[in-house]
Amino acid sequence: MSIPRADVVSTSPHSKPLYRLEIQGLRAICMIQVLLYHAWHIGSPIGVDAFIMISAYLLTNSIVKRNEKGKRQSILNRWAQLFKRLLPPLVVTVILTVAFSIAFLPPIRWPQIIKEAFASILYFQNWLLAWQSVDYYAVDSSRISPLLHLWSMSMQGQVFILWPLILILLGRFCQRKQLNHRLVAAITMGGIFALSFTWMMINRYPQPANIYFDTRSRLWEFALGSLIAILTPRLKLSPILRVVATWLGLGTLILFSLVSIGRYPGHAALFPMLATASILAGTSEIPSRSGNRTITKYSVKRFLSIRPLVALGDISYALYLIHWPIMAIYLGTTNKEHLSLTEGITILVISVALALLTTNTLDTPLRYWSWANANLRNKVIVVVVSLATGLLGVFGLNQVTERKLSDLNAQSEGLKNHPGAQAIYDGIVAGEISEPPIPTPLQVAEGKKWFSLPDKCAGFGPTYSGIQDQCFMLPFDPSRPTVMLVGSSHTQQFAPAVIQALKNHNKNVILAYKGGCKYEPVKGTEEEYCQVWQKEVHQFILRIKPEAVITKSTATRSGEVEVARDSFYPYAKDLTDHGIKLIGFRDTPRFPYNMYDCSNSWDPQNKDHPVPIGGCFVERSKIYADQIPLGKLAELPNFKSLDLSDLQCPGKICPGIIGNSFVYFDEQHLTIHYAESMGKIAQERLEQIAPDIFPKN
Repeated sequence: MSIPRADVVSTSPHSKPLYRLEIQGLRAICMIQVLLYHAWHIGSPIGVDAFIMISAYLLTNSIVKRNEKGKRQSILNRWAQLFKRLLPPLVVTVILTVAFSIAFLPPIRWPQIIKEAFASILYFQNWLLAWQSVDYYAVDSSRISPLLHLWSMSMQGQVFILWPLILILLGRFCQRKQLNHRLVAAITMGGIFALSFTWMMINRYPQPANIYFDTRSRLWEFALGSLIAILTPRLKLSPILRVVATWLGLGTLILFSLVSIGRYPGHAALFPMLATASILAGTSEIPSRSGNRTITKYSVKRFLSIRPLVALGDISYALYLIHWPIMAIYLGTTNKEHLSLTEGITILVISVALALLTTNTLDTPLRYWSWANANLRNKVIVVVVSLATGLLGVFGLNQVTERKLSDLNAQSEGLKNHPGAQAIYDGIVAGEISEPPIPTPLQVAEGKKWFSLPDKCAGFGPTYSGIQDQCFMLPFDPSRPTVMLVGSSHTQQFAPAVIQALKNHNKNVILAYKGGCKYEPVKGTEEEYCQVWQKEVHQFILRIKPEAVITKSTATRSGEVEVARDSFYPYAKDLTDHGIKLIGFRDTPRFPYNMYDCSNSWDPQNKDHPVPIGGCFVERSKIYADQIPLGKLAELPNFKSLDLSDLQCPGKICPGIIGNSFVYFDEQHLTIHYAESMGKIAQERLEQIAPDIFPKN
């Protein structure tokens, strides 16, 4: 998270440029915050934001000083100089990360990692993640990408293209028009700051994940760093004010690094950014008349310039690149969600050692390589070779993954017997099935994991902005009764189990869902986008008045036995009071680890069970109660309970594979294939519990 060491200052026209060691120390503080947050989720995620600001400060300071001196600057040369330094360590990290991911992570992970690898090398990974994060489903929280951290490098790379373009062209314009360059640059950066910050605050909801990776939501941080670089030389700060401001800034930065404060992106980020600004401004060198610089005995500058912090700051770029892939691959290999203290310390020690190696053998030699620095052509050659090496390397690794995934897919495509839940009742023995279960990693990776219906909800009057993106239906016939499935992603993935029954009984079908949001009255503690959805989807149901609503009536939690959804009762009563019938299904299990990844270790020759059940197992008693916990819902006259838990947890176990089919594609969501395999039995039970809605033919 750095750029070439442009942090040089000169105290007089005759003095030699000197590195600002305190900025390396400030980078070290930011790096420590990143490490603490990534390893143990300590503090607020502000280290990367501070890095961003420091980079913009240094880049702007360098360009503006040259503009003031009337030196004509080449935009292409500036780009080449920046990416000559940044690309080689990035390329090496990406290629090694992909290779180790193929070696140690499950095949289902490979396609996404390959996509992120290409995007990272070409500096648009943050936009890829923003596009995938438009909904809750694109990024699986149980599978942390080993390249996820490179979103910030992509964003930084984009600004490193944009900023020289803006500042150098501004310099030329001001020189021609004889305008004050610092004033024009300050107005420009102030405008970018205001527009970006306002845009972020307006667009935080309803899609915070999307905004998190959006460059537009972070431009204000770059602009603030640039403003400090532009305005600081004009500030006249007394030594005492500098000391007070910088220590307050450092204290605020450390506070946010250790304590979780606010939500990001959001206005809370303004405080640590202003703290960073006060440190940059308060430690900047303003020459005295004698040309000498003074360092107050108790200044932050002296503290940040101590050798250990400077040394850590010197390797901060390599350390940022390296530490996260090691953590993510370790967590993915061990099926853990968090690092223990010992594990975290061990990984950090290894990361620091590798960062030192990378800095000393790759980063520093490239920075001072006389041939590479000789002229623009040589710099461009380094950039082009780095890009070609990275893209060709990832392309080659992609060919390896595609062959392996195609082999797995081919083994299962010819199978006629993947009965799924039906195997429990048809009595198919394990010996009859010997091929890999489905869906294969390739099928899941290609996006065949999330269920939806073909048409967007339309024709029901005014639309509700909070639900329109995730409301789907089958072709609608106003003459037929309508059944709605409503809820979170659990309802979405349960839907295939009942869709066929709804079709067979000539029902219109509407599926309205919101990942991570419960269908129940607003409590005020949910995410804001959930609160909007909760209100609007209930209003939508009451307006169209379907014959029935299907939603989950119990709630499961990882490590706990299911409980009744008493919080849903007010909405449930409202529905039944309006004559809408309610069918509640038992929630799907939530496991402490990824069942798909774990169940990939299934041995097809295993014949320990009378039906083809395999993969990883969890005891049913740890997930489902002996009796369905309906709570107050049982009091409602138009409420019926649909229990398909025996199809997910037959007997005393909840397996990852049933009927040669993966039951789950992560730690809590049913695969489409398995949910569909429950359809025949689900229809029989719907006809039993609600014959008025599902009369037997």
